[in-house]
Amino acid sequence: MIVEVIKRRVAGLHQNTVIGSTDITDTWEPLEEGLLPLETTRHVSMIMITLSAKELEKSSVGYQSPLPEEQVKPYADVEYEENAQQLEVEVVMIMAEEEEEDNKMKDMLKFIGFRGRKRLWWPFSHPREGDNDINAPSSDVVEAVAVGEGQTEEGAVEQD
Repeated sequence: MIVEVIKRRVAGLHQNTVIGSTDITDTWEPLEEGLLPLETTRHVSMIMITLSAKELEKSSVGYQSPLPEEQVKPYADVEYEENAQQLEVEVVMIMAEEEEEDNKMKDMLKFIGFRGRKRLWWPFSHPREGDNDINAPSSDVVEAVAVGEGQTEEGAVEQD
């Protein structure tokens, strides 16, 4: 999972995992005049993972302490900002139950950054023929993680 990769590249990250659900409403606009828009709401499962350089609530059921220093191998070519200690990352995985829903979810992929905090919406897809790992994201999802502040990439939108 992408969170494990991040934890093994940035030392001292505390993790909190919360499992929940959310409602997603799709609105379909008619192509013909005189028809009303169609709105459908679906209830989907999600996992929200918060990574923070600051200590998180240790009494939380999903809390994990930082990895030992010997398990962290930072990239040598990455420059961290001066306020890197205030970085907090939330990863929200929304689980799609069908391939059609999964394609809609990829259209909704967003990478939102605000004041030293990042939120990544990552559609979780079921394995397709030829997939080796049930949790392996498609390559376009992984590329969205690499989008930096002030940059956009196809499928990723950054907002203030």
